[in-house]
Amino acid sequence: MPEFTLGQKVIGGPRLHRKHKRDRRKEWVIYDFDKKLIEGIFIGFRTYANGVADYVEDVGTIFIPDERFRVALIVPHTRANPVPVMYETVKTSVCNTGKEK
Repeated sequence: MPEFTLGQKVIGGPRLHRKHKRDRRKEWVIYDFDKKLIEGIFIGFRTYANGVADYVEDVGTIFIPDERFRVALIVPHTRANPVPVMYETVKTSVCNTGKEK
């Protein structure tokens, strides 16, 4: 996997969304209507998980992950929230000279 530096211009996507299913399952999915690429500044990565939220009487609600994956956070502009995208889809953006970094 390529490593990116903080503040590097990148392009990646599509955007991930959290989906809650009836069987208490929570997943990160890509919706069909939102397949565009996101161009912006790389600000870091996280490890996201899909799994089941279960209720235990003595403890409360607990989340039991069954799949983990790496997600890159990209900020499209200064007044936007970070956009989570799959880390494998992120590439360096073309700089002003037209050459890829």
